[in-house]
Amino acid sequence: MIWEDSYRVRSYDADPSGRASLTAIFSYLLESAGNHAEAGGFGFTGMLARELVWVLTRFKLVMDRYPDYGGLVRVQTWGKGREGLFYTRDYTLQDDAGGLLGKATSSWAVLNAVTHKPESGDVFMRDFPHNPDHHALAEKLQKLPAVEAPDLQDEYRVRLSDLDFNRHANSMRYVEWILNGLDPETRFGGTFRSLEVNYLAEAKPGDEVVVRTQRIAGGAAALLSAVTSKADGRELARARIELG
Repeated sequence: MIWEDSYRVRSYDADPSGRASLTAIFSYLLESAGNHAEAGGFGFTGMLARELVWVLTRFKLVMDRYPDYGGLVRVQTWGKGREGLFYTRDYTLQDDAGGLLGKATSSWAVLNAVTHKPESGDVFMRDFPHNPDHHALAEKLQKLPAVEAPDLQDEYRVRLSDLDFNRHANSMRYVEWILNGLDPETRFGGTFRSLEVNYLAEAKPGDEVVVRTQRIAGGAAALLSAVTSKADGRELARARIELG
């Protein structure tokens, strides 16, 4: 089963270029994933009734082009099944004429809402339709490299407005922290061609986080970022952004 939603690029979705921002695109994908899961009985409501929650663990987005303000974005998404303890979900983004805007893949874990320990979810997920041979991005998501020599650094405190249903920082907030730590020339001087994120640990309200970003020398222009806990140095997320 392939789920489809449509989104209009609103004024608050656009960046200074007049096109949908990277975080707006990310939010469309997360919204459609949630809508699909809810329709199948495996969304936040259905999972919480079983004392379970979904947690995004890895994500990769590749953009061909960004839609303009006022444009229509059609998101298609589907589950691809389970690999170990992780469930894979893919996405495509198209304009209103059917032209490809971008594609993405993601992996999700099922956690016990009380113990926060992983569970397989097989008992209730076996009836959820999967398309294991239908790929938007066929690659398997890998562990990203660490930031060794940061060029940029910033700090943030997790606010109440950063929290999601699971009462920790929303997965999109990590991306916002990384982007907000960039210099204006990097942030708005080009195009973000791809975004890849490894989510490693949760950030809770009141936590202080440090965002470090390193420019990768040679080849395609790219950035590596790490989000860590200021208190104990734990890595909360790693990211890689390719610039166009």
